[in-house]
Amino acid sequence: MQTFDVAVVGAGLVGAAVARELVDAGYRTVVFERNAEPAGTSTRANAGILRSGFDAIPTSLEARLMRRQNARLPQVFDRLRIPYQTIGALVLATAPGEISAFERTVSRAEENGISLIPIDRARLRLLEPGANARAALLAEGEAITDPFEMTRRLLADVPVYYETLVERIEGRKHSALLGLPAAVVGARAVVNCAGRGAESLAADGAFELHMQTCEYVAYAPTEPPQLKRILVRMRTDGERGVEVFPTLYGYLCAGPGRHGLRDLRGDAAHLLPVLSALPPAGAWKGRRPAPAPQDYVIEWSPRVPALLNVVPMRGSVLSTCLGIARHVRDLLIERTIRPRAPQLAVETREFDAARPWWQRGHPPRREVS
Repeated sequence: MQTFDVAVVGAGLVGAAVARELVDAGYRTVVFERNAEPAGTSTRANAGILRSGFDAIPTSLEARLMRRQNARLPQVFDRLRIPYQTIGALVLATAPGEISAFERTVSRAEENGISLIPIDRARLRLLEPGANARAALLAEGEAITDPFEMTRRLLADVPVYYETLVERIEGRKHSALLGLPAAVVGARAVVNCAGRGAESLAADGAFELHMQTCEYVAYAPTEPPQLKRILVRMRTDGERGVEVFPTLYGYLCAGPGRHGLRDLRGDAAHLLPVLSALPPAGAWKGRRPAPAPQDYVIEWSPRVPALLNVVPMRGSVLSTCLGIARHVRDLLIERTIRPRAPQLAVETREFDAARPWWQRGHPPRREVS
């Protein structure tokens, strides 16, 4: 029976970031992914926006994880050659009442150590002539990337068994056993990053997953581009609403929407009126898990002591996954689980990198027999 320091279940953004962190730290790590490619359904439902965290609840785990990621993002991205661009975001006020709500947004940003720059209508016309707003706040640290490429490059030199379903996890005194369709493997620790399948895999009743459906629409590149920065409309509860944003591929995208593409297109055109005259070039929909009772679950399982359940909050996973990975490593060290075995040899697998992430579909799934 093969035995590893750490087995990671799931090759989405979180699983990839955790595996990268542990491999770099010297852990003999393996990843099991049920699909034929990395970056599964939840990852591909992502908008590709790297948030600065100006709107995160300052005392939350999400905010702490964002700060940890932001502190090391340029170093990690540049080392792994993950494509990204820091373009900034404009929080728009399209009605007088929304301007008065800016004070709360600015206050929360300051608690998170982030300065937002007030932008009046005259300057807004210079920065983004097409935006519909009375005033705005500029968050300079917001960036864009490709979630698929980020996942793929985080997994470079990481042993990944694709098309391998982990059917069950059982505890032993100081380790765990993973049941695969045709084998059983052992690990001193298992990190459950299975996304939508995390609750059933954990089988410990410690958390519940509520699935959220999000829709996005894409508009074909134009010359000149219609937008340089991310446009954000904040909801009255302090959460982000619909965003209109550029991508690394020249497309303009808008989302998330939860009431159909017609409403989403209307909301997007409210922020950037030129979109009302542009036909959509594509759309995508995804379902992503949100855990309850808390927003993030990063906890040891009560059923299997060597199992660490990791379930992130909705759409912020892109902006926290490196922070999650460092947090997971800290938790392993606290349990005195340190690297002790040489890393595996890696069989590389190439994936088509010529299309935006939302245009990628999984090949037919094949379970290991």
